[in-house]
Amino acid sequence: MSNRKRKIVTVAGLIGIGAMLAALLLPQAFAGERVTFKGRVYQLTYKVPGASPMTVYASLGTGSWREDMRDEVRISSGRSYEIIDRETGSVYHRLGSPRFMGFLENSPPAVVALRGYLAGQTTLSARRLTASTKDTATNAVSLQVIHGGKTQLQAVQNGRRLFTVVVERRLSDQSSAQMKLFALEPADVSDRQLGVGQAPTVPVKAYWFGRAINGKGAVEAAEHERHRTPSEIQGGMNARGESEVQVTFYEDQGVSDTGVEPGLAQRPTGEIQVTNEPVNSAHAQAFIAALNGQNGDQTYAPWPRTTVTLADGEKADVIADQFDGVGPTTTGFSVITSTTLVHVSGDIATSTISAMAAQLQPIR
Repeated sequence: MSNRKRKIVTVAGLIGIGAMLAALLLPQAFAGERVTFKGRVYQLTYKVPGASPMTVYASLGTGSWREDMRDEVRISSGRSYEIIDRETGSVYHRLGSPRFMGFLENSPPAVVALRGYLAGQTTLSARRLTASTKDTATNAVSLQVIHGGKTQLQAVQNGRRLFTVVVERRLSDQSSAQMKLFALEPADVSDRQLGVGQAPTVPVKAYWFGRAINGKGAVEAAEHERHRTPSEIQGGMNARGESEVQVTFYEDQGVSDTGVEPGLAQRPTGEIQVTNEPVNSAHAQAFIAALNGQNGDQTYAPWPRTTVTLADGEKADVIADQFDGVGPTTTGFSVITSTTLVHVSGDIATSTISAMAAQLQPIR
């Protein structure tokens, strides 16, 4: 077509173009909302040699991310973390401060690589990639970018490719919300941080030693809740699989870690935990039966007990642990009140149990 012909536009052509534009723009106008990308949401494919690819979604605007695996989905949104088991439908939820969340708040390697790429970095911190490598932070990880149909980010260390991230697409805020990428589902199992000395939201009358006991300070508190899913009930899990528990953690001065943090192989030395659960729960009743000499088909003499008066004047039975036999120290002791089974665990001198138990008081 000549330049002259290309410049000729008929009235009918103008009307046709106008109608097309109106058809495209009017729905947006009536919708009352323009497509936005403030969340900076990306869809990624994460590939590790020898493993199945995984889809990862990252919102760089909010810090939320999601990993879609074959057997489960992991979602981190703010100070919360959720795991959805695809096979059973069970949902685990953890909510709390950065200290309570621990390593669960860390961005996965795919998101670390994406952020590095967008920031123009050519190397990544190995410490932030510990989810995919066993290397120390002193070993540099090179970030190599391959442009093509889709941008690929390769993390390479000492000539070995650790993983590849394919940037599939960028999603609008509206599409992300419609897909409910970072929406949290109701949990069957949950761990929630509480303020120290705060009454739990689960239905249990909780006890503690107050702000300090034997030179140790109350530094952390949490509640745990577990309810059986329909599939678990159908599979034969009995009511002892359910729990509603509150725990207070006491640490020696100068200790920074607590047993509440996820991923710890063992609790800090000297830690004392005070755990509370409803005395009439199936789990508590089974535990009390064991203290009374009936553990399944096994019968034996009930463990020795004493009666003490708690700090609020309430009478309670106190029973020292005998899991490892009887000696100068024990792994803890149980206190049975009219409402609550309290278990105090730690390395405790047997001779101090009654005096310690008498200091227990309800959390108001």
